[in-house]
Amino acid sequence: MIRSWWNELAPRDRRVLRLGGIALALILLWWGLWLPLTDRVARSQQSVAELRADLAWMQAAAQVVRSARGQEEPPPVHRGERSLLGGVDATAREAGLGGSLRRVQPEGEGRVRVWMDDAPFDDIVQWLDRLQRRHGVRVSGLVVDRQAREGRVNARIVLEGPGG
Repeated sequence: MIRSWWNELAPRDRRVLRLGGIALALILLWWGLWLPLTDRVARSQQSVAELRADLAWMQAAAQVVRSARGQEEPPPVHRGERSLLGGVDATAREAGLGGSLRRVQPEGEGRVRVWMDDAPFDDIVQWLDRLQRRHGVRVSGLVVDRQAREGRVNARIVLEGPGG
């Protein structure tokens, strides 16, 4: 039926339909295959660039941590002088993190949960290192979200006391 219809067409009409079919096939390939592929490649390249920027930021922060460990080590402070909750709060304020400290909450025996907003990442890392070295407090949970300002983060930290 289609073959007989095709044969009844004038040669000029058949030529126009062939060219139209080829054009339609090219358009479908362009929109169905080429555009989605180039869009995905562009998004992947942007994602890689963002991840490289994150990596560079993390490597710089790691360098700060490594250099901080090489600094002078203060004499250990006697443990048990004050509660873990009070000690964490006081040492955070001493480390200059008081403005970023949102909440310090006890979480069971010998554990404290700390919330910090828009805090300098380097200061948090140095504070946590001092807590561990001076007071034997260890980090048992840490969630850090990078903020728009360079070097600033929101942090949710779970700390355990020396006996915890």
